[in-house]
Amino acid sequence: MVHKSSGQVFWMQGGFRVNIRLRNCLPTWVKLTQYGIILVDLDFAEYPTTRTYNHQHNSSQPRGLNCNRYPHRHHRNCHCNHAHKRHRNHTRRSRYAYLSCYFSVQESIPLHRSEPLPEGLVANTSDLQMQPLWGTRKKVNSRTSLFTAAVGIKQKETVDQMVRKFLSSDFSVMLFHYDGVVDEWKDLEWANSVIHVSAVNQTKWWFAKRFLHPDIVAEYSYIFLWDEDLGVDNFDPDRYLSIVKDEGLEISQPALDPTQSEVHHTITARWSNSVVHRRVKPGDKHGCDPTNDYPPCTGWVELMAPVFSRAAWRCVWYMIQNDLNHAWGLDILFGYCAQGDRTKNVGVVDAEYIVHYGLPTFGEHQNKENTNASEPNARLEVRRQSHHEYKIFKKRWQDAAKEDEYWVDPYPHSWNYSIM
Repeated sequence: MVHKSSGQVFWMQGGFRVNIRLRNCLPTWVKLTQYGIILVDLDFAEYPTTRTYNHQHNSSQPRGLNCNRYPHRHHRNCHCNHAHKRHRNHTRRSRYAYLSCYFSVQESIPLHRSEPLPEGLVANTSDLQMQPLWGTRKKVNSRTSLFTAAVGIKQKETVDQMVRKFLSSDFSVMLFHYDGVVDEWKDLEWANSVIHVSAVNQTKWWFAKRFLHPDIVAEYSYIFLWDEDLGVDNFDPDRYLSIVKDEGLEISQPALDPTQSEVHHTITARWSNSVVHRRVKPGDKHGCDPTNDYPPCTGWVELMAPVFSRAAWRCVWYMIQNDLNHAWGLDILFGYCAQGDRTKNVGVVDAEYIVHYGLPTFGEHQNKENTNASEPNARLEVRRQSHHEYKIFKKRWQDAAKEDEYWVDPYPHSWNYSIM
């Protein structure tokens, strides 16, 4: 509930009273939620608006917000104050009028609480660190990252090489067994040091949506979500992450060795004498030129071996659709989660590269000699379903973009590219 009086606004819920000071503001409702501070402008009823600002309500440090300029309308009581242009008499009326006001949290006063648990006991995040039944508890190092992969027993040797590399770099490892076979991995020395999750005929995106919630992996700096058919002889996880951090990449993938790999998109092929590249090579013959700023010409990595920063993964996880198993089309929109300019924050690392063997997974058990026309071709059916889900995902995105009248698409031409 929100109360207002004499320029003071305070919010009471869950046993806290939070005093908020408003300056140069129209009469405004202020509500504080778990997502931050939400201001809802009631002055322009024909333009109902809400926006969220991340701000810890229990902080004792006052904090103000400058407004953002919106050219829609003017109002005499809303004054913009920009770091690069300070004109106190410059006014702009906006359908987001509350953005032109200052507010700061003055104090947070504990009141009587009615929650079922005391605040200090609430643990809202977790990790995937395996713990001993007794003895010293293990903690996730702040530099620790997470390696995950969807695996089948037929690729046991390749997966073994990958897991050994990542464990040697102090990664946490989680394997998704899409064929239901788990016991046959127990002869490997690391088998009891990683987490095994089994669900038959499910993709890595199905597993990721259900087992890699951002609050579960919040302790990890980077999340690797890889396929099983990747060679890592020329890949070092530590050096890779060092490059990613130096280059400011929020979403990335290692380049593919073009001489040994099955390359589906030229942007993923390794450049010689390069550390990182962010767009296709000049002169590419696949419809990309320096004027094309949409995927897969730039700001794009493939679904095969993506690496996400903690912040990027929190965004991507919400974009994964619960009912779409194959996630086709998701890579086109990765750039929206790049925490800024996707042409800069998304890239392919050439210095640490891998081999993509291009081995089929789902449907590979299909007997090629079977000529029974009544029995479906599993590989064909998987591909047909992937195309179908792509169309569904694309329509959902386009519909959602139209319905949210206050969301501005930073990349309106993303769908210029089509896999169909």
